[in-house]
Amino acid sequence: AERDEVDKDFVPPVYSKSTEVRDRIVASIEHNPLFTSLRPEQLDTIVMAMQEEHVTLHTEVIVEGEESGDTCYVVGSGKFAAYKGKKQLVTYQPGGGPFGRRP
Repeated sequence: AERDEVDKDFVPPVYSKSTEVRDRIVASIEHNPLFTSLRPEQLDTIVMAMQEEHVTLHTEVIVEGEESGDTCYVVGSGKFAAYKGKKQLVTYQPGGGPFGRRP
């Protein structure tokens, strides 16, 4: 498979977060196949580039048919359900790994 070219001028964003939030993100993504081959410093770069977002009950985080997704979500508290029409497909909760939408 071809690799995308690396932008040597790219500087990843860094969002401050508590040790508790950082540890929760690491615990949620470190065993996911997308992240298991990363070196610790690469994983840390990704974790520090993640931004905390609080959502209220019944907020639609991802809507099928809208623009392609470029966000990886980690549930810190509460839970999220994924639906296809009115059918619930899966529930995401703390410690359950990241979720998102492929572009």
